[in-house]
Amino acid sequence: MQQSPLAAPTNASHGESAGTSPRDDVVGGLSWMLLGILILVASWRMDRLEAQDINPYTIPGLVPGLLGLGMMFFAALMLARGWRHGGLRTAAPMPDERKTAYGRLALALVLCLGYAVVLLGRVPFWLAASLFVSISIFVLRFTELRAKAQLVRGAVTSTAIGIGSGALVTLVFEKLFLVRLP
Repeated sequence: MQQSPLAAPTNASHGESAGTSPRDDVVGGLSWMLLGILILVASWRMDRLEAQDINPYTIPGLVPGLLGLGMMFFAALMLARGWRHGGLRTAAPMPDERKTAYGRLALALVLCLGYAVVLLGRVPFWLAASLFVSISIFVLRFTELRAKAQLVRGAVTSTAIGIGSGALVTLVFEKLFLVRLP
């Protein structure tokens, strides 16, 4: 039986995709669990606006809290899968592809922290969002663009996407959802 070209290759020993390992499931599950807990705690600490007679189902922290709970649930499933398939045993040496993936993940984390710590609240939201999207796209595609000798084209495309997304997000939230952005 021939596998669809869109289907991820699987490892027949325990049904994992070729790009993951039980160790990755344990590390990923713990990481997502921690993030879910942080989101849940932050949403619980949000102002409930009781003094303004706000309906309890519309409190600001409700949706983030539910998302945090959902993340924790799926993180627990991922963690259980990794545990069940021996993810706590000594790990084999990390292949180069995985090192590259972890490097890109660390880079994405630095970009997100830069956005949250450096840009938000210091410049208008539309500009912060535009800069974040533009810089993220360009930086995360830099190696590919350099290999194809398309750095200028990549910079122009990244900038156009960033400006468009910054403007669109701002308009949707401020005009459609009536949310005042920082």
